[in-house]
Amino acid sequence: TLVDMVFGLCAGIVFEPGSTIRANNSVFRSCFTNKSWRGFEFEAGSGGIIEESVFKNAHFALLFRGGADALVINNLFYNCKVGVASDKGNFREPITGNTFIVESTVIPYTCYNLLGAQNWGIVGHQSNFLASVSHNDFINPVDVGNTKQFIGVYLITSSGTFSENKFTNLYRCFDMQRANNSEIDNNEIELSQQFTTQSQIRGANCTNISVLSNEIEDTYEYLSIQANSGAIWFSGGSGISIKENRIEGFSNGIILKNTGSAEIIENSIMNCNHYGIYLSDAMGTDVSCNTINMHNRDNTFDETGIFHYQSTAGFSLNPTVYRNNCILETDVAMYLSTFPFPLGTLGNNVPQTVNNFLYNYTNCGIQVVNFEGNIGSSILTNFSTQGRNTFVSNNGPGGAVDIHSTYTIDESGNFGVNVTSNVNSFGIQNKYHSTASCANQVEENLLGATPNSDQEITDIERCDFALVGMKATISNHEQEHILKTKFVQIIQRVNQEDKLNFLLDLLTTLSSNQTTAEIEKLNVAVNTYDMLYSEDLKWFEYYYALAIDDYLLAGFHLGQLPLRNQNEKDLKFIESLMLDLKTNKKDLFNIDEFTREQLHEIDIQRLEHASLARDLLNLFEGDLDYIFGDLMEKQDVNVESSDILVLDSDLLEVFPNPSTDKVFIKYFVKDGENTTFRLFDMSGKLINDFKWTYSASKVELSLNSLNQGVYLFVIQEETGNIRRAKIVKR
Repeated sequence: TLVDMVFGLCAGIVFEPGSTIRANNSVFRSCFTNKSWRGFEFEAGSGGIIEESVFKNAHFALLFRGGADALVINNLFYNCKVGVASDKGNFREPITGNTFIVESTVIPYTCYNLLGAQNWGIVGHQSNFLASVSHNDFINPVDVGNTKQFIGVYLITSSGTFSENKFTNLYRCFDMQRANNSEIDNNEIELSQQFTTQSQIRGANCTNISVLSNEIEDTYEYLSIQANSGAIWFSGGSGISIKENRIEGFSNGIILKNTGSAEIIENSIMNCNHYGIYLSDAMGTDVSCNTINMHNRDNTFDETGIFHYQSTAGFSLNPTVYRNNCILETDVAMYLSTFPFPLGTLGNNVPQTVNNFLYNYTNCGIQVVNFEGNIGSSILTNFSTQGRNTFVSNNGPGGAVDIHSTYTIDESGNFGVNVTSNVNSFGIQNKYHSTASCANQVEENLLGATPNSDQEITDIERCDFALVGMKATISNHEQEHILKTKFVQIIQRVNQEDKLNFLLDLLTTLSSNQTTAEIEKLNVAVNTYDMLYSEDLKWFEYYYALAIDDYLLAGFHLGQLPLRNQNEKDLKFIESLMLDLKTNKKDLFNIDEFTREQLHEIDIQRLEHASLARDLLNLFEGDLDYIFGDLMEKQDVNVESSDILVLDSDLLEVFPNPSTDKVFIKYFVKDGENTTFRLFDMSGKLINDFKWTYSASKVELSLNSLNQGVYLFVIQEETGNIRRAKIVKR
C-alpha cells in the first residue's frame, strides 16, 4: 500500500504458481520518464488483488497466463503498450472501474516482440472473461501529434461480457477475431476527431455475439466520407445479434459481409452519409424495426438506407428479410442487387421486403438489380402475403421512382406506389400501408383507414420474432444452450455444402455451457445420422475434441485432417499453431521465424483464412491492422422513360405506333382482376380478349397475326370507365 515502485529498462515481476499480490494506492513505473518497463507477469496458479494503483509506460502492465487472474479494480493504466492481457484459460475475476489512457508521448516498448504503433487496453487470447468487464474508461486524448492506434479490447478466440464501458477517440473500441459467446452491451463510444478507420466494433469469424444498446457517435464525420468503414462491422461468422444500438454520424452504420444467421433489430442509425445498413452475402439476416435517417444534406453524398448484395445462386432455406424498417432522407431508400443470370435460367428471388416505411428519397424508393420475384404476392392476395410498404417521396412529379427493377418484377398490396419502372402492379392501389412505428404520424390520413382493413398481427410485425434462421438451440433457465427436441431435423434441412460450418458454429455455442452433455449429444447425432461427408467429418471431429478440452484427441484428429485445397492447408497450419499455444508448446510472444513467415504468406495470399493469420501476427508483432476491403457501390442504372409507369387514371399509352410487328401498351386501372382488355378491328369485330390481371403494367403485344390496318384497344373497368387507343399495323 502507498508504494512508489520504479523499474529499470525491461525489468518487471514474475508471479510464480502459488504467489499472490495485494496492491492498493501504489504507483508502478519506469525509472526513466519516457522509457518502458516489463510489467507484471502472472503464471498459472498465481493472482491477487490490484486496486487504486497506477501503471505507467509498461509493455504489459498485467499479463496473466494459463488461467491466472486477479481482481483488477479502479486502476490507471497510463501509456502502457497493453493494459491487461489474458493468455489462455479462464479469467474469473472482474475488471472494472479502470482507466486506460494513451497520449502522444513516444515510448519505446522493447521488452517483448510486440512492437509497432498500436496500443491495447485489454487483450484476450484463447481466454474466457467469466466475470463482467465493466465501467472502464478508455481515453485517447485529442492531440494533433497523437498518431498511436489505441484499441480498447482485442480478442482472439476469446469470450466475455463487456458492459457500461466508455470509449473516447479510440482507433477502434472492439477488435475481435473468432470471438464467441460474448456480449457487448450498454457501452458509450464517441469520436470527435479524424482517424484512418471508423469501424469501432469489428468482428471477423465470430459466433454467438450480441451487440446490444450501445451508443456510438462520430461528431467529426458529418463533413467527410470514408466509404469502406462503419460503426459496426462483422465479416464471417454467425449467430450475430445487433440490437437497440444508437449510431450517429458515421459514413456507414452497420456492415455485414459473408455472415451466416444474424439479426439487426431496433437500431437507430442517424446522419450517416453513405450506407445505413450494408449486407453483402449476409445470409439469413433479419433486418427489422430499424430507423435509418441519413444525412442527405444538399444531396452532397449518394446516401442509401439499405444496401443488399447476393452473389450466390438458388433458393435458400435461410433467406434474408427486410421488415418494419423506417428509412428517411436518402437518395435510394433500399438497393437490392444480385449478379446477372443467363436468360432462360432461374434467377434469385428478391428478398422478402414487407411493411417498411420509405420517406423522402430523391432518386428511388426500392431499386432492384437482377432479381426476379415480387414485393407483395400477386398470387396469394390476403393481408399477410402483401407488401404493405409505404412510399412517400417529396421529390415531385417526374422525379423519384418508387420501385425500379432491371428485370420485370411484381408488386402488390403497397401504399403510395405512384411511379414504377419494369414493375407489374397487382390489386387495388394503396390497399395496405406500413404500420412500422415511424409511420404512426400519418396513419389517420391514409384513406381514413387506421389500421388497415382486414389487418391482422402476424409474425412480421413482431420485432423480436426470430423470423429467419434455423436455430437448433434454445436457452434454459440457467442461460445455458440446449439442443431443441427436433434439432436433428433442423440440421438435416441445411444444405449439405453449408452443414459443416453450421455444425461448427453449433459446437461453439454449446461450448459456453458448464458441462459437455449437449456437445456429446450433438456428436452422437452427427455420427448416427451420417450428417457429413467423410472428409468434413474429420474437421468436425477435430473441433469436437477442442470443444470438450481433450487436446490429446484434438492433436490426433489434427493429423488426420484432409487437405483438399489451399484454404484447408492454411487452416491446418493455423490450427496446429493455436493448439501448440494452447498446450504451451509455443509461447505467444516468442513465435519462431518459420511460423511467422508462414503466417505472413497466408496473409499475403488473401484467401479465406488471411484475416485470422493477420490478427495472430498483429498480436505477435503489431502494426498489422485488419484489412477491411472496399464496399460495393450501387450500380448506375439507366431508367428508360419508356419503362416508367405513372400510376394515374389517365394512363394508356401505345408505342411505337404505327408498327409492323409489335407494340407496347402501358396502362393503369383501379383493379386488374375486374377489368376487361379487348382488341377490336374497325368494323367492331372482337379480335382478342386478354386475360391480364395487372392493375398497372407495360405489356408487349405481338401484331404478327394481324393484317395491315387500324385496330382499337379498349379497357373497360368495373366502374364503367372506358378508355380506347388506336393501333396501326403497317
